Amino acid sequence: MRYIQKDYQTTPTTGVIEDSMESDSHSNAPSINAVKIYVGENSGSANLPKGLGTFFDGEEIPQGWEEAETPISVPNLLINGDFQINQRGQSSYSASNDKVVYTVDMWRIVTTSTNTITCEVIDGGVRLTNVGDGEANFEQVLNIHYESHITIGSFKNLSGSGYIALARDGVWDKADLINGDVILKSTPDSDFDRLVVRLMPNSSVEIKYLYLYEGDFLCRHIPEDKAIALIRCKSKVNVIDSVLGQLVSNEEKSVVHAVVNLPVSIDSTPTLNIISKGSCMLYDIASLTISNVSIFNFVSSQLYLYFEFSNKVDNSWNGSVVYTENFKAIVSCEP
Repeated sequence: MRYIQKDYQTTPTTGVIEDSMESDSHSNAPSINAVKIYVGENSGSANLPKGLGTFFDGEEIPQGWEEAETPISVPNLLINGDFQINQRGQSSYSASNDKVVYTVDMWRIVTTSTNTITCEVIDGGVRLTNVGDGEANFEQVLNIHYESHITIGSFKNLSGSGYIALARDGVWDKADLINGDVILKSTPDSDFDRLVVRLMPNSSVEIKYLYLYEGDFLCRHIPEDKAIALIRCKSKVNVIDSVLGQLVSNEEKSVVHAVVNLPVSIDSTPTLNIISKGSCMLYDIASLTISNVSIFNFVSSQLYLYFEFSNKVDNSWNGSVVYTENFKAIVSCEP
């Protein structure tokens, strides 16, 4: 059975938008036509392996070329672009009053002082709802430079309006949201710091996936294997809920030094967000109520934690091994 690539539509608009939640103008974003993948004797594009070529709708197909049965797919430059990983574990996240709140791994919501945005984790994606007079963002921070990008987003149940954008230096390439696939081709040879889905006041939409890749031809989105997605996420964010440490006690206080081995190396010093402090248990003899936890050192995949307590135990227990109970924290270097 042959695969016939869908005729995508893009809706670029014109103007310039500053990097501001209040701005509502648009930039010139290059449009992209529907394209089909063909196999033949010569490559039709430097971005495709030999024997593959791309032809836009309406172009004459050279003799000897046949439509490919399977469209090309390349890796997603976005981390957790299918929204499969939600290590924080909440079913819903909200932000208001100029707050920035992280939601499913690597994705954050940003709002103004006059509205509230909610991100609900649903089967097969996320649902965004913006209530109030201000605009709101659902975004992933990037640091990329390529000759050319294409972003594909799959949207449904759109109420109101919004757009998808690649942001750079206060100027955004963008395309309006529709129910269906939205395709945005970036301005060539540009740096980008964010991929943004922006909702206008009192608007909502469901997102199935967001797919960003380098190139100038359309690719088919294939959901990332969940195990691979989790590994990519864990290079940026991890949940810690079970810790063993060594008790250090003197005349004034008891503290615990603990080493946490992360599953993969992370590339920058993380922050620690305490979800639940809980306590440290000394066998079944004593319970130390945790008053504060901090990171006192970090080396690649090892995190060194320092636990402080509101009570202390006898100095004779100095050096004993303790374990946490009802403790949960998020270790994150999400940008």
